[in-house]
Amino acid sequence: MTKDKREPKLINSDDHSKLLRKMNKTLEEYRPDITHQCLLTLFDSPLNKAGFLQVYIRTKNNVLIEINPKCRIPRTFKRFSGLFSI
Repeated sequence: MTKDKREPKLINSDDHSKLLRKMNKTLEEYRPDITHQCLLTLFDSPLNKAGFLQVYIRTKNNVLIEINPKCRIPRTFKRFSGLFSI
């Protein structure tokens, strides 16, 4: 194993602020932690438990992601980042 192994990562403004500033990007656009909290709230809601919830995420590159209502969202942001960076 090499120490220079680069894995895909979910960029967030807390951990990658220097990189984002270097790339002249605004920190407000890179907040996957807000998406994580929203998904946790939505999937724990009575609406989802009744089977009436549909969730879609649109990325900055105009990619639409449908999230299955039966999906279990990881409780920690670190695990969520690992899931979405694949």
